[in-house]
Amino acid sequence: MTAGADTRFGNSDFEEAAAHFRAGRVVEAETLCRALVARQPEHAAALQLLGMLVGQAGDPVEARDLLERAAALRPDNAGLIVNLGLACRLGGDLPAAVARFREAVQLASGLPEARYNLAEALRLAGDDEAAAAEYRRLTETHPRHADGWASLAQLHERRGETEAAQDCALRALACDAGHPVAGIVAAQLEMRRGEAAAARARLEALAGGRRLAGTNVALAQYLLGNALDAERRHADAFDAWSRANATLARAWLARKGGRISPYDPATAARLRPLLDVDPPRVQPTTPAPVFLLGFPRSGTTLLERVLRAHSGVTVVEEQETLAPLLEDFVLAADGVERIAGMDAAALEPYRAGYRDLTRRLAAALDGQLVIDKMPLYTLFLPLIRHVFPDARIILALRDPRDVCLSCFAQNFALNAAMAQFLDIGTTASYYATVMGLGLESLKRRPGCTLSVRYEALIDDLEGEARRILEFLGLEWDPAVLRWRERIVGTRVTTPSYRQIARPLYRSSTGRWHSFAPELAPALPVLKPYVAALGYPP
Repeated sequence: MTAGADTRFGNSDFEEAAAHFRAGRVVEAETLCRALVARQPEHAAALQLLGMLVGQAGDPVEARDLLERAAALRPDNAGLIVNLGLACRLGGDLPAAVARFREAVQLASGLPEARYNLAEALRLAGDDEAAAAEYRRLTETHPRHADGWASLAQLHERRGETEAAQDCALRALACDAGHPVAGIVAAQLEMRRGEAAAARARLEALAGGRRLAGTNVALAQYLLGNALDAERRHADAFDAWSRANATLARAWLARKGGRISPYDPATAARLRPLLDVDPPRVQPTTPAPVFLLGFPRSGTTLLERVLRAHSGVTVVEEQETLAPLLEDFVLAADGVERIAGMDAAALEPYRAGYRDLTRRLAAALDGQLVIDKMPLYTLFLPLIRHVFPDARIILALRDPRDVCLSCFAQNFALNAAMAQFLDIGTTASYYATVMGLGLESLKRRPGCTLSVRYEALIDDLEGEARRILEFLGLEWDPAVLRWRERIVGTRVTTPSYRQIARPLYRSSTGRWHSFAPELAPALPVLKPYVAALGYPP
């Protein structure tokens, strides 16, 4: 919460609470505000300040309620509406946040906080074009708004628009030479240009300046590790990644809830008995469902981008398309036992719902084949094979040691699955859990499965593309070889967005050798999978 509270209708108690707030004495400020609101339920300023305090303490639900009450009393207060929008955003209601920020812009178009937060909410909602337009309007009216320039630079960099990103980053740094986000974007651009030493120096200066906060601390540490890796300082790079992961691990422990995630490693043991159950004889669908699976960092994003370039293909990229099945049969204590006894008629609503959802999410045109790309659905292969026995599976494979190193060194948005990558030991054990069950499932239920090795895709893109299209029953389309032309200016939702913007390269193949000492705890766990997949020891 950033905008100031309305004090025009305050009294001595409110003025004392506001003084505590300004001095950082939030407990005292909240106590006084609660007492004041109890006595005067329509005290707009107290409701606003209390809503800000509650939001900062991590309760967006109560914060939103308090701020909505305040906004009903003072609907013309743009700063209050901004705070209400922030509460909506913190609570995960992005459409409501966007609506509130638009309302604040209408009330006070010259209030930079209103337009900046509108742009931020639009960016988080995935509307890059609208977000960029709002950032530009902000910087046109407030050309010294360093945050606006930096966020616009970040958006351009993420979309591969490097010249625009460079221009905006320099403008942000001209306004604020130590701006952390602008500095991070500048370092990312230096890494894109192969200027690792310059990126390292910039990131070290940022860390020394102590202005990094929140997720930017870990992001800068990840980038520093990448720069050190490019300079062949492998032990130092691994240490930087370890510090980044430790930073995120502390944040994850502080905020993770008690609800069990379907991606928890324990899911494998619950689903394994389903391998011994013959799936019902369902009516095959045309076309059959297609899943693009594999462990993260195994080349699934590259595969998805190549296939997406085909005129007859559209892709659902990392959406929870199996949510109803996971809720009913993975998270439920008796779920596996129940689905094992269901016949084809009982499963048909799940199959039909899946078909409708994937075509809608992919905005599929008539005749287009929908590919569902979700790497960690590999963990649910026993369930997929039971409900969709006619499914075709494209399984991305890569040397397990390179995969686990890449996962450990990656700045993933944290959830129950990605949190497994914050330690190299748990990274390896999670790989063994997911891929062990996935490979056993495919072996026990032989059918329409095509394995695609990342290394082969790099060496012979056309040959592998032809093989995949033949497997899918699609005609050859030379557009798949020009897949990179479609990347610039588009949103890639995985951490691979910088790598896939580059021409295909082999430098990440066998990369684990340079980190063998650091990977020592993981190598014995991965050894059986290295052998099973046919990679040299």
